[in-house]
Amino acid sequence: MTKPEPVREQALKARARPKPPRQNPKKEEPVQAVKPEPDERKRLEDERRASQQAAREAKQSLVSILVAQMNRYKRYPSSARKLGLEGVVPVHVTIDGQGRITSISLAGGDVHPALQKAAAETMAKVRGNWKPPAVTQGISVTVPMRFSLRDG
Repeated sequence: MTKPEPVREQALKARARPKPPRQNPKKEEPVQAVKPEPDERKRLEDERRASQQAAREAKQSLVSILVAQMNRYKRYPSSARKLGLEGVVPVHVTIDGQGRITSISLAGGDVHPALQKAAAETMAKVRGNWKPPAVTQGISVTVPMRFSLRDG
């Protein structure tokens, strides 16, 4: 005959929960980004290149319009012509996404003050007569304004 267990030990055994059987954890493969198929990659790359090319062409077109306007309103100062002065005035222009000129500054350089003044007057006329072209994004560009006796 077996001896009965004391009451306290019976209560402890009743409360104890059986442990689940130990399982070997699965080794999960690292999650990798889904790579597009070669045809899809080529298509995406072609679209990216086309978009970049379109942006370059739009910027070139905007700069061409700006330079044409600068040349239209540029006047060679007679005092500079008499003195035989020539030079290049770098003009920094910012055009916003709506095509408006938002800032103009002369980027300095070693140029006679008469040529700098003529460049500032030219840009004031350009800004006053600027008709915003259709653009999708703004640009900031420095354009050289040349004053050459050969060009008049």
